[in-house]
Amino acid sequence: DPSLLYIGFWTDKGNADKKTLELLSKLKEEDFLFGTAGFGASAAYFEKVLGQVRQSVAPGNVVIGEYMCQGKDCPSLCVNDI
Repeated sequence: DPSLLYIGFWTDKGNADKKTLELLSKLKEEDFLFGTAGFGASAAYFEKVLGQVRQSVAPGNVVIGEYMCQGKDCPSLCVNDI
């Protein structure tokens, strides 16, 4: 019987972080994906990120659900207009 794993990730350049992508490429379980994005908080952006993440899921690994939400902004990535 496959196990259900909850796999959390942070968004890095429109995709999950490298360690999460490596993990997803090796698993053969049932997964629920959840992620945070520091900016770009819109349903369209979140779906784009999840689409990128799903491309790294190994054959035989079943994603049974997914969720994205706004994470904390990284001040070093923000550009301030002066």
